[in-house]
Amino acid sequence: YDPNNHMTFYDFRDSIYKTDDFGSTHNFVGQASFSGDIKVAAIAENNSQIIVVARNEWIEKSTDGGATFSSIKSNLPNYEIRDVSFNPKDDDNIFVVYGRYQNDGNKVFMTTNGGASWQNITYNLGNMPISSVVIDHTPAANIYLGAEIGVYAKAMNANTWTLYNTGLPN
Repeated sequence: YDPNNHMTFYDFRDSIYKTDDFGSTHNFVGQASFSGDIKVAAIAENNSQIIVVARNEWIEKSTDGGATFSSIKSNLPNYEIRDVSFNPKDDDNIFVVYGRYQNDGNKVFMTTNGGASWQNITYNLGNMPISSVVIDHTPAANIYLGAEIGVYAKAMNANTWTLYNTGLPN
């Protein structure tokens, strides 16, 4: 759904459709330039015109509500993207995670410039797949990762991930 208008829902397939009437009608919006179904999508929390979509190693961003897309892959590795998330306070701050077992230090990436370049923030995470990423709305803008063996967290500016398992099983 659109985080800025909870009555608007998107359908991401090989093309993007949008509905404002609980699915009675779906209006074509646009499509990414890569072929196949979109596997991951995120809408910026401050500007619904900014949408990021991904399939396998391809990642693209729209700044016109999904009508057109351009690649923001830049220096990201050629692995399948598992999840994408926006910082709720900064639409240029985007996060990408990879669900790979390899211990190559390429699990979590962040951009602060809308995807022009990416920084690897995997730091001390091991060789486990990362399935999801979310950033909270606190002043610290904590980042949480849903991993194969637990939930990990770090503050935005920290460089160490810690197991966040308060009452949670691994």
